[in-house]
This record gives sequence, structure tokens and C-alpha cells, in this order.
Amino acid sequence: MKIRLKDTEKLDFITNMQTFVASGVPLLEGIETLEQEAHHSTQRLLTHLKGDISEGRTIADSLENTEGAFNTVIINLIRSAELSGTLEQTLESIKEYIKETMEFKARILAALMYPMVIMGVFVLVFGVILFFVIPRVAQVFAKLKLELPITTRALIFLSHFVTTNTVLFFAIVAALIGLVVAFYYYKKTQLIEFISTLPGIATLTRTIDLSRLTKSLGLLLQSGIPIVTAIEYIENEMYSKSIKEALAKTKTFVLDGGKLSEGFKQSSKYFPPTLITLTKAGEASGKLEQTMSEMSSRFSEKVTKNLKTITTLMEPAMLVIIGFLIGGIMLSIIAPIYQLIGSIGVR
Repeated sequence: MKIRLKDTEKLDFITNMQTFVASGVPLLEGIETLEQEAHHSTQRLLTHLKGDISEGRTIADSLENTEGAFNTVIINLIRSAELSGTLEQTLESIKEYIKETMEFKARILAALMYPMVIMGVFVLVFGVILFFVIPRVAQVFAKLKLELPITTRALIFLSHFVTTNTVLFFAIVAALIGLVVAFYYYKKTQLIEFISTLPGIATLTRTIDLSRLTKSLGLLLQSGIPIVTAIEYIENEMYSKSIKEALAKTKTFVLDGGKLSEGFKQSSKYFPPTLITLTKAGEASGKLEQTMSEMSSRFSEKVTKNLKTITTLMEPAMLVIIGFLIGGIMLSIIAPIYQLIGSIGVR
């Protein structure tokens, strides 16, 4: 059963569940109360959860059957909490985990906002030129019977097509957008893996994965889940294929009796020396889960700095590219006019 929840819906669900558990309200009664107030996906989730719990299933088992609602890490944190009787504390930790994830995503989106705005402005300006400017200029050129450059002819052809076949044009655009959305929906993992291999993006993606890895590992270890099992839950949640493979290698090493820090050291190309050294210190002091949480904060800050650097470099580059494109379009319009003026001057 597929139930996709937004991050805000996930946070509301976990927060409400934690409040009811902390208040001593019976689980089934709390779910029925929330179901009456919920809408759309959250209501479907609660209805599904109520049915499963009524039949004697656990919350974790029920959530596991709702593909897309919560990731493997959260589901297994809840499973461990149900077994150990620490559901209230674990739901509180999950709530903070989701909050931090939302803040992390918000920082990434904020960093990408400027390039998106610039691209949006370019599309808007180009649309105005195609629909309003080119048709009028084309009429003037047709009357004067000027010999037009190929770029001008291409613009006039495109403008003529979109103005005479507006419905078809927007249908094609909508279809392309639909294909992109469908591809993202059904092939999200492959798309993210491809994007994560692009120059400049690969390093950023690995840092994001390291932040998510250390945060999730800290939570899972804090819940009493063994290291090997924790890595197994985490590895499929990573974006970067190289990090997934490195984690699989580390899991095998730890399963054979090795230490986590030594396992990281075997893939030192992807796990930085700081992570390896602090993991070793955490193992020695018995505070590995605390070390992982602290490392997560460091990696998160590093991602923010890297994003700022990338956007700082992108801003002037995008302005130059957009300026070049708009300038080329305007030159295609103005060049024939200068050609006409020049021919009049010769006469």
C-alpha cells in the first residue's frame, strides 16, 4: 500500500503520536481521535494503522506495509522502541530527527532559489519575446522583404509555431513536464544516482550522505540496535552509489568481527579521516552514538558552506549565460534593422 507523506505531515503524525503516548492515552484510542481530524494521506495512514493494530500488529509492522510513508530508519527505530518499551522517548527523538531533516532540506532549497528565480525570469522574458515581440517584428521584415540571418529565421519560425499552435505547444510542454515528474516518481533512485555523479555535485552529495549516515547511525545505536543491523537499515537510504558500496563493504567487515572505524578506514576515499578518527575515539570511550550525532552536525554545516560556495560561483555564471542568450535573441532582431539602415545609407 503506497502512502506518501510530506515532511510536515510526518512531523505532525509523530508529534501527535508522541503526545498521546506521553499522556497515557491508549494507542488505538489516540489513532481513532487523530483519524477524525486528519485529511488525505495522513487519514489513509491512520485508517490503515488502526486496522492493523486492531488485528494485533505492531506500529512498525503496519508502517512497513505503507511504502513511502516513513523510511527504514524511522520504522526500525519504532520497532526497537516497541520491544524495549521506550516508545515515548523514541518518538521524541524521531520528531527532532524529522525537524532537523526539514531544516536541512530548507537550507538546500534556499541555496538553489536564486538560480531557479533567474531561470524563471529568463523563461518569462523569452515567452514575452516569442508571443508578442517577434510576431510584430516579423510583419515588418516581411513587408520590407529583407534577407534575414538564420538565427532570425529560426526565431520567427518558432514564434509562428507557438502563436498559431498555442494549445498544441502548451500540450507538448505539459506532456514533457508530466514525463519528467513521472520519471522522477518512478525512477527517483536512478535519477538521484545519476545527478550525484555529475562534476561538482558528487562531492556535495557524499557530504549530504555522510550527514544523514552519522545522524541515523547515532539514533539507531542509541536505540540499542547492533551496528551491522543499523548499517543495513541505512545503506539503502543513501543517495550516492559510492557511499552505498562503501557501507556494504564496511558492514561485511564489521560482520566478520572488525571495528566500525577500521571498516570506514578501508573506504577512506569516501569516509574522511576526521570521521574515522572520531569513530575510533567513540568506540574506545563507549560513546559512539554521541560521536555520530556530533559528526552529523559538522557534516550538515559543511554542506551549508559548500552550497554557499556553489551558489556564489553559479550566480555570475548564470548571469553571463542568461545575458548571452538574451543578447543573442535581441541581436537576431536588431541585426536585420541595422542591415536595412545600412542599405538605405548606401543608396
